[in-house]
Order: sequence, then C-alpha cells, then structure tokens
Amino acid sequence: MKMIIHAGGESSRMKDVYDGHKSLLEVGIPKKSLMWIHLQPFLKSKLIEEFIFTLRFQSENVLAHIKKLQEEFGFNYKTIIEPSPIGRAGSIKFGIEKGILEKDEEYFVSNVDDLVSVNFAEFLNFKKMAENNGKLIIMVMARKIANPFGVGRLENNDGISELVEFNEKPFSDLAENFAARTGLDFYLKGAIDKFTNIPLDRVTNPEQEIFPELTRERKIGVFLVDRWLSVNYKSDYTSLKDRSLEDIQNFLNAGVAKSGQRHRLQEPVS
Repeated sequence: MKMIIHAGGESSRMKDVYDGHKSLLEVGIPKKSLMWIHLQPFLKSKLIEEFIFTLRFQSENVLAHIKKLQEEFGFNYKTIIEPSPIGRAGSIKFGIEKGILEKDEEYFVSNVDDLVSVNFAEFLNFKKMAENNGKLIIMVMARKIANPFGVGRLENNDGISELVEFNEKPFSDLAENFAARTGLDFYLKGAIDKFTNIPLDRVTNPEQEIFPELTRERKIGVFLVDRWLSVNYKSDYTSLKDRSLEDIQNFLNAGVAKSGQRHRLQEPVS
C-alpha cells in the first residue's frame, strides 16, 4: 500500500510562532521536524511501499527536507506539486490527472501536522472487515479530544466558588457514540475514483466534497483510537516543543488502540 501526506498548506495559524512551513517546525528534545516525527510509525510499520507528498507553499524547502529524510531512511517517494491553491481533494484529483495516483490502489491519507498512533495489526484486521462490508474509506477517529483551554473543577464554599482541581488543556472523553476526526484516513480500492470529478478551479477538501456523500451511503467505516496529537495552534506547539522526543515516539509507536481491543465496524452518521 501507499501513503499520501498532505503538506501543501500555508500554516497560517502558526505565523506568530514560525514563519516557515509547518512540516519543518522542530519540536521535542532533541529537536526533530514534524515531518520526521510524522513519518516514524509508518516507516516502522513496513507497510508503506511509497509515500506521495502533496506540496505547494514553500515547496522547494519542504522537498529539500524530504530528500534529506529519504537519505536517512531510504523510502520511496513522489510529489504532487499543486499549481495553485486547490485544497486536499484538489491535490488528489491533480495527482490522478498527472498519473501519480492510481484509482485501483489503496492509500493511507494523512496531514503532516496530525500525529496518530495506530496498532497496525489491529488495523489490518479491521480493514478486512471493512472490505467485506463494502466500505470505501476507513476514517481513524478518537474517543478523546484535547481541550484547547485549561479546565478546573469548582466547589462552593459559603457562596463563593473555589477552584479545587485544575488541568491545563486536558484530554476529554466525548459522549458515547461520538468520536473526533484525527486527520488520518485509509482509502480502499475505488475510493480514489471518487475524486475524478473534483474541480480544480477552486479550493476543495474531502470533508466537503467526498465524505458527506459516502457517509449517506454508509461507505465509511471508523477505526477508533484513544487520542491523537495535533499541531494546529501555538498552544499545541508549546505543549510539544519541550517534550522529550522519546516520549513523543513512545506515544506514536505504542499503538493507542491497545492489543486485544475489539473494533466493531462503526460508521459516521450523516
């Protein structure tokens, strides 16, 4: 199988932290780029025969870094250079037109700033169920979501609320039968064909162009993990920049979906 990594955005939400491309942002101690960290679990899985990077903003800088990583790890890769801002769905359509993406191939699809831990053995078993059930896409979703604010527990003392417990940006459980999108998906054979009619004259993304229809058709299965790490805002960067690289890698490599956890073939509801 192959993997599409979207790394074409302008990282506008991180401008006050870093004016370069987000995939080159270094976090952890010792420092490593988000791209380096993002690749680790997939390289270790030995499942990916080829990586396809979609690039646009500062594409030359990102490509130079990808070449260094290729020299370090020895993986096969191709690039899709967006000619203009066309979005993640548009970049896939463009890759089809250029002969880089194949309609009958299977792809992991991820965003470079989302760090997701997957138990690959369990995922492959789930993939077989999804195929047998006629699914086209597996969406990796999480039961817990990072709160963007500090959360405190209060108690009343003679009419005055007192703070008795405080956690900075804790992970919170979602309601039963709800889960959060992690940014990691798997496209089964036939899914790429759905992008054939995507327009290239505007920005398009799968969340608006592809997923709603497939959700109505019950063609999306959901593989659940516990939580994931995302670097979208300054607070996300702050929480990771001084965290040990070993800690980050242990999170990614452990497989948040614990061995033995049972996965039902769940579907998002439209």
